[in-house]
Amino acid sequence: MKDLEIGKRIQYTLTKNGIKPYKMAKEIGISQGNLYDILNGKNSNPTIKVLKKITDYLEITVDELIK
Repeated sequence: MKDLEIGKRIQYTLTKNGIKPYKMAKEIGISQGNLYDILNGKNSNPTIKVLKKITDYLEITVDELIK
């Protein structure tokens, strides 16, 4: 799977739920830069810890995100 696909899936879920990326970044305790790098496919290796924070916030599983 391409990293950009994960970013697109996160962005889609954020948009679908009316959540601004900067708001999620602040609430889950990661930098906006790190989140935007993930969303844009520039972070080629987000940690499972970060992905777990994102999926918990979005109320989806890591499997749902990567498949």
